[in-house]
Amino acid sequence: MAEQQSITLPSGEKTMTQQPLHITLRPSDVLRQVGSAIEILPPTVTVTLPMETTCKNAIDAVESTLENDQALVLSHPTKPGVRHRLREIALEHARIWNTESSSPSSGGLRIYTSVDLIAMGPPELPTEETRNRFREIAKNTPTFPDPYPLRLVPKVGEKSIALVPCSFTIRGVDAGPDDPNVKLSNIDAIWDTGAHISVIVEDMLPSSFLEHLKDPIHEPYKDPTGTRVQVSAYVAFSNTAVRIEAVFLVVPKRVVPNERVGVLLGQHSLINRTTHFMTSRDMLRAKGSEISDEHWGYIDLHEYLDVYGKIVKF
Repeated sequence: MAEQQSITLPSGEKTMTQQPLHITLRPSDVLRQVGSAIEILPPTVTVTLPMETTCKNAIDAVESTLENDQALVLSHPTKPGVRHRLREIALEHARIWNTESSSPSSGGLRIYTSVDLIAMGPPELPTEETRNRFREIAKNTPTFPDPYPLRLVPKVGEKSIALVPCSFTIRGVDAGPDDPNVKLSNIDAIWDTGAHISVIVEDMLPSSFLEHLKDPIHEPYKDPTGTRVQVSAYVAFSNTAVRIEAVFLVVPKRVVPNERVGVLLGQHSLINRTTHFMTSRDMLRAKGSEISDEHWGYIDLHEYLDVYGKIVKF
């Protein structure tokens, strides 16, 4: 590990050099970490010493077995108080996991919001100009081999991830005014920074609409993982509701961790087009705020980049 320092060359130019970082430890802490590091040596590597010897003799004998020196990153040992606190946290995680969730099918906790999506109703259909913009975005959306860059199957984490209330109007990218559309109201969508693109699992949609997506007109918007659709959404953040126009990917549930049926709000054309601030329930309580166990915390929206490249501030 190293830190960068600026030095001035004879020419007067400045350049960055890597300087090693230093750590101050007790000798016993260093030897303990060295001992852990050389555990990888084969069991045939041994040393023979008198039972009564000295520390230096013992260290010299061990050093003679290290034919090829190996890298070692030293760290401060975990303090007993920290270990005790981590144990408490682990037990709390186990308790939460073994306690039935207040919303067992949701897989997470809603963020706090005062927005009434039911009163707002589903989004109206977009204008023809917006639909044309959808087509451009959908055709230029990168093809990902999987909605996730890394397949991790969350277990305990699923009971503490953030859910954002949304209402959706879903249509084919090339849909006209009279073509089929699906409206989903007040849905808990996962705020999923680990997903390349926003996803709707097929099971959320009626079979008639899925049949409609098989029409050859949608072929330009298909890839091995699913079919792109245009989505108009009301998204209820903690501080405001915003109408978002975006391209989502309709996928079978087998490509989603734990085969969860629902909606994932991912990076491309949604999360990466926002400036937002997330504050968890634990952090809010540490600052003296009162918040129910039913809520994950706050996600406040500050800016949104719309489909035309305009920044909308809140």
